[in-house]
Amino acid sequence: MPKFNPVVSLSPLGFLLNGILKALFFVVRLFVGNKWNKPLKDFEENPATYTRKELLYFGYKYYAYPHWSAETAEQESWFRNQPFILKPAKPYLSQCVLSVGGDLMPYKVLMDADSSALWNEARSFFDADLVFANLETPMDTSKPASWVPEVMLNNMYFNGNEALWQLFTNEEKGRYDVLSVANNHMLDQGYEGLEATLQFLRQKQVIAIGARGELSFNPAQNMLQRQGFTFGFTAWTYSLNTCKPDPNKAHLTNLLPLNVPNADFTPLYEEAAALRAAGTEILVISLHGGNAYQAFPQQHVINNYRKVMEETGAEVIIGTHPHNAQPWEFHKYPDPSGSGVKTGLIIYSPGDFIAYDIFKWCHMPNTYKIGFTRSEKGIKISSFEPFFWYLGLLQGKELRFHNALKVQADGTWQTWPGKNQQEFQELKRFRQHAFPEQNRIFETT
Repeated sequence: MPKFNPVVSLSPLGFLLNGILKALFFVVRLFVGNKWNKPLKDFEENPATYTRKELLYFGYKYYAYPHWSAETAEQESWFRNQPFILKPAKPYLSQCVLSVGGDLMPYKVLMDADSSALWNEARSFFDADLVFANLETPMDTSKPASWVPEVMLNNMYFNGNEALWQLFTNEEKGRYDVLSVANNHMLDQGYEGLEATLQFLRQKQVIAIGARGELSFNPAQNMLQRQGFTFGFTAWTYSLNTCKPDPNKAHLTNLLPLNVPNADFTPLYEEAAALRAAGTEILVISLHGGNAYQAFPQQHVINNYRKVMEETGAEVIIGTHPHNAQPWEFHKYPDPSGSGVKTGLIIYSPGDFIAYDIFKWCHMPNTYKIGFTRSEKGIKISSFEPFFWYLGLLQGKELRFHNALKVQADGTWQTWPGKNQQEFQELKRFRQHAFPEQNRIFETT
């Protein structure tokens, strides 16, 4: 792994704390040697169950030594060199595009920075028939906003406000259609805060998935039509951090052990079956799980996500939570309906979308355009276009999305301050290491 400092400092206090933590983990490295060079096998990464050793390990890979390598060389090779095997039927009768983003989080730097040009290049994200992301903060506007601190040293309880929402949504130019609220921060403001968030999203005419106000699942509330295609959504989270779920309110938190090997996902399968029975043609599943601050997903997470796809027949699985982007895969599997072999898309992590974690890899969020076509043979994924963004904080104040491949090609990055140039080059190495060819649009042939 190339040597680099994985975190940035935004303030003198942050610089001091990051220095102390890096020194601490340098000492830890003297004791653990090579044991933590790769991801820990079957690590759940759940604050509710952390041992002291696991908490130390999590900080180790965040503040000092992130996992550049996958668990195996074979896994790395698969993600970098996987074939693109989709074959869209031509001519097709109709087409539709889903746009996918990652985590929306309440970092204070978003509000302090000059974000007036944030969307200038990224406006195209909203140019789709359907737009999805993960809302990883309550939006209880009756309470003060609660921001993510620069250096995270203890439990955090998020909350957003209307100003943050305007930054998230770019409502003057575009909007979200569906947001998942199933994530480890969904109870940060308690059940009252979650219910306030659902009401907030209803007022904004956004479909919220992953929590429901009714005891029984009503699939119609998680379905919508675009261009004659019927989409159905379901969302689940692996953790509620240290918040204790109320068994009488289980319907408000779609919680499953997504990061545990060979876990039982029956409630998810039941929601997926209900969506199919109600007429869903394109099933999209959001899974808030996986492991953070590492280049590749771990094998037990890969196994679980593939299993969910195979059991439900999902067309798309969107993984959130790892914060930095992780690669995708096209997964061929027998359709559980018995109609033959189908190909689905698993995105293991788009990364943070609108956020500003001090971890540098988080400054390369991905978004995706997924095209679907209908022919006489049915519906298929027909195109896949990944966008790699550099979310740069230039001169310590201007925050905006830059199309990473574009500014790399035209040399714009060479006009930036030295720290941004260095970070951009580090992200380029990360992108070329973990992802397939970057300069092609994956129009399937």
